[in-house]
Amino acid sequence: MNAPAEIISLDCSGMQCPAPILAIARTARQHTTGPVILDVSADDADFPVDVRAWCRTARAQILKEEENGGSYRVWLGLNGASSVPSRRLPLRQATPAPAPAPAPAPAPAPAKRREAIPPQRHHEVASTPRYREVLPPPQLESPTEEVLDLRGMNTTEALLRLSAALLASPGGLDIVVNSGGFVNSVQIWAATTQTSVEVSRTEGDTSWLFLRADQIPEPILLNQAPAAVPAPVAAQAPAMMPQLPAVQGSEDLCTLLVIHNDFEALMAALMVANSAAAQSMRVEIYFSFWGINLLRADNPGHGEEKPPFLQRMMAWMMPAGPKRQMLGKMNFGGLGTGMMTHLMRKRNILSLTELMDAAEDQGVRFIGCTMSMGLMGVRRCDLLDRDNLEFGGVTAFVESSQRSKMSLVF
Repeated sequence: MNAPAEIISLDCSGMQCPAPILAIARTARQHTTGPVILDVSADDADFPVDVRAWCRTARAQILKEEENGGSYRVWLGLNGASSVPSRRLPLRQATPAPAPAPAPAPAPAPAKRREAIPPQRHHEVASTPRYREVLPPPQLESPTEEVLDLRGMNTTEALLRLSAALLASPGGLDIVVNSGGFVNSVQIWAATTQTSVEVSRTEGDTSWLFLRADQIPEPILLNQAPAAVPAPVAAQAPAMMPQLPAVQGSEDLCTLLVIHNDFEALMAALMVANSAAAQSMRVEIYFSFWGINLLRADNPGHGEEKPPFLQRMMAWMMPAGPKRQMLGKMNFGGLGTGMMTHLMRKRNILSLTELMDAAEDQGVRFIGCTMSMGLMGVRRCDLLDRDNLEFGGVTAFVESSQRSKMSLVF
């Protein structure tokens, strides 16, 4: 005999998109051991379309729907529940995230800042430990002539140099790099180019790596006309061409690149991220260039060496934190942004800070671009202390996008 379904009532009245779906997804994650029926009430105009989309991706079933003058009520079957319950059965109230209170909250405590060396956390795209990058690189003893010195270079330039050097030395190549994000980028690049890589040793902020190409493609001469190829050879050309490892199907992964810090672009990116996470997708957001400002604390941190004067001036002129980002259109010196946030509070729409908290609660990964941070004078201790914050580069974004079902740029 099948176990009776647990009935949970969820009142999402007054919540605006995507808050009702986030509340449903949170309740579903808390009840996975047996059949559950969610009795959901909402008055958001987008709710009927959103809840159907969520059910298609979360393998839930809409058992019954009702509409009455702009108010909606649906019964959702989770974990195999397939029948609408009798209304006489007692309902247990769920505890969704409360809507934002209209009254102003008391002054918040000062935001925590990231320490000079962030705590080590698991990183899916690389298995090496995390290290702190320091710019400029420390002056250590010069490597031998057999070692390719890539210290002090940005990730793109270093990978181009590395690719050319490995093409000339397929048997193996020793390199020395700044520890931290670039070590992760090298391992991701190696995984997509059939190259073996191992970390020989690490001293302070410098790492020595050994790379060996398992398969090296021939260089392509762009200014040289292709030679005539005999028919038998041409027929075998596809098999003779070096192939990158094929992507074994797209994963339930959503990859977002945030390069702008316009208020509306940040709102859209975080709403998409939360909605994708609520639909059981793994989500990674890469913050680069102006998008880094969303991750900054209100005031500069301490514990790391100050950047040069020009970079300090750039960081000083940029808005720091989710509460200081401005509209890209109709800002009018901050008046337009103030009007927008006022209307959002009045309509119970989640703010940037609340969307960031919801994303962290759902396991969305924030990845800060270390190259952009170094360029703009933003140190790790200047960022908000969030458990879901990691560091990477453009190579990590490209690798993640290759595996993703959905990849967007904001």
